[in-house]
Amino acid sequence: MRVSVGRYHNLTEAALDQAVLEATGIDAVISTDNAGGMMPLPFAGVIRLMVAEENAEAALEALDGSPDDTGTDQP
Repeated sequence: MRVSVGRYHNLTEAALDQAVLEATGIDAVISTDNAGGMMPLPFAGVIRLMVAEENAEAALEALDGSPDDTGTDQP
């Protein structure tokens, strides 16, 4: 099961945090609700960065130390 470790309104910020996690060995995926690209952001829902439940704590620690996490809303 995957859980959210960050919420974003900008796909670029989500991708940067995804790269931070993957650089530390944590598999992360970006989840958006943009109707398969038919409904572009910002009209779509919030973007979420998802990791496996067992990696959530390590992911939050890694993101807390990232240089620019101003776009995140940590749970």
